[in-house]
Amino acid sequence: MYRRNIRFKDPKPLEIMIRMLWILALALLAAQIALGAGPKQKSYASEEDAVQDLVAGVKAHDKTALLATFGADAEPLIASGDAVADRNAGERFVKAYDQSHTLTGSNDANTILEVGRDR
Repeated sequence: MYRRNIRFKDPKPLEIMIRMLWILALALLAAQIALGAGPKQKSYASEEDAVQDLVAGVKAHDKTALLATFGADAEPLIASGDAVADRNAGERFVKAYDQSHTLTGSNDANTILEVGRDR
């Protein structure tokens, strides 16, 4: 077996190499955190497309799809911590949506989805 010991005459190259490895490790960690932070928020061509994704996510009880629709910051709105209550709320939303739904808004920046007969 061939074995070779590397010795540096000056400790500076070793220090530089260690620093470079730390920088690389920190960069990889930062990239992993940024990429694994959660689903990216989707963009939609129309309000109707966004509503279709919303309703499909609620019907499927798919938290990941809902976070992609609303963005990672919406997690407290999507999941209360009580899975049964969340499922029941989703079913009530779908029932109201199936009864009646309308998109309203005064400008391009704001659109409101109204659901249910009592809107």
